[in-house]
Amino acid sequence: MRWPRFAFVAAVLVLAINAAPLLQLVKTGGDLYYRNGDAEPLYLQYDLSAQTQALSRFGQWPVTLLHEAGLSGGWINFVFDLSLPLAFLILVHLVGQALELGERASILLATLAGLGPLLTSGANPLVREMYSRALASGAIPWLALNDAAFLPLARTPEPQLSLVILAGATLIAVRRRSLLPAFISLPFLYTFLALPAAFILLTMLARLVIERLKVRVSETVRSGLGCVLGWITLSGCAALMLTIAVPTALREFLVETHAPMLSLSSGLALTAYAVLRRSIRPGLRGFALIACLAPLAAVNIQVLMGWLVSPVSVEIYGGGQSVAIVLGLGLAAPAQADRLGRAAKALIGFTLVLFFGLCAWQALLAWRTPVLDDGVRDALRRNASRVAASDGNIARLLSMVVPRQARTALDFGQTYPQADPDRSFPRYLDDRAAILADPRRSAAYAGLLLALDRGYAHNNEDQAYMTSHRPKEYRTSVDVAREAARWPSRSHDLTFVTVRDGRIVLDP
Repeated sequence: MRWPRFAFVAAVLVLAINAAPLLQLVKTGGDLYYRNGDAEPLYLQYDLSAQTQALSRFGQWPVTLLHEAGLSGGWINFVFDLSLPLAFLILVHLVGQALELGERASILLATLAGLGPLLTSGANPLVREMYSRALASGAIPWLALNDAAFLPLARTPEPQLSLVILAGATLIAVRRRSLLPAFISLPFLYTFLALPAAFILLTMLARLVIERLKVRVSETVRSGLGCVLGWITLSGCAALMLTIAVPTALREFLVETHAPMLSLSSGLALTAYAVLRRSIRPGLRGFALIACLAPLAAVNIQVLMGWLVSPVSVEIYGGGQSVAIVLGLGLAAPAQADRLGRAAKALIGFTLVLFFGLCAWQALLAWRTPVLDDGVRDALRRNASRVAASDGNIARLLSMVVPRQARTALDFGQTYPQADPDRSFPRYLDDRAAILADPRRSAAYAGLLLALDRGYAHNNEDQAYMTSHRPKEYRTSVDVAREAARWPSRSHDLTFVTVRDGRIVLDP
């Protein structure tokens, strides 16, 4: 094994992923409050991490423990971003070695498995344009695709940790020639990665059972039966888990429908499979084809069970990974690289351009993020829940500065069902009244207060629509305007901060 070549590739990719925190450390001298993926600060915040840790969010357990050990949300993000992408690349490289693909092929497999999901994300301008057109034409409810421009492998803690767990389970499964290790990993995986992974495993198991029963059918029929049985079993298991394990408050976010959806990822994966089929090892072709169908199966479990479970999230995390797997198995073969020549190199090059471009953009955002003034840092240490910023992004990032820190006063996360909005709402009414009564601040904070009002009043229906692509009539949890009008005016203990001359400073 020529590990030095792999070590160089892995080091370059991991350093690129961590360009943002490294630059921010240079600028701040020790404070970290950056994000790679959507909602990262939400789940790196101490309170919400402790409230959401579960088997399906296994990554929240180490986040909470690292807070208890004295690390802030920003530093936890950095620790995860340094270690888990490297672990994933090593494990997938070892999977390639276990499959006897060769060193060059194993490196390419690991690279595409890590970076390939960008091809089906909003980082790809072609996908972003398709998303915009589907949204404008009204076709979006029938098509699972997304415009989220981040790398799943860099989103802390999930699916980052789940990808490592799944890669490790796959390595053990390949070496032991058994599906059992992969099945054991399923309960610990992030839901939107677990659904397509479970379909692959259930389908492979069904095919094995049909084969051992010596049912006299062709390979094509056996594969088709396996897929149907895998999808039915997946839908049934999902319905059972939804009934017994998901709280009622979260189930209210789901849209009730039996309508089917198409998957962009499955379409792209099937296209790649058709082109690359001859170069995929015969023994792996069946697995590759099942992987192509996994996103389509996962975004259509509602056809049987009647509840739409965030098809956009399945597309982001499981869908992109399926495309990456097919490309990795196909393009890794030397014969395929020779046959496709410039086309194969262009696709790999395009993936690298998307990756390094995204890393550069995130590094620029981290560099542009204002530096904390000492007074603001001290206020966060004393009582972060009383620190208020008028910029929603700053309010959320400031929830990542101190270990075991409460979210800041106007962090939008307080409206989430997991955050117990009924308990936080009275405090919000106090803060809202104090801000609107202050002529110096009422205009600056108006936009953020409007967003928080909507979050409390309508159970975040805007966010729910973005994850389901279908509208739903939500009950009004509370009439914020009416409650605010009769709320008594009280003295407040808020500490206001603002951005001035590139620094986050106290605003007395």
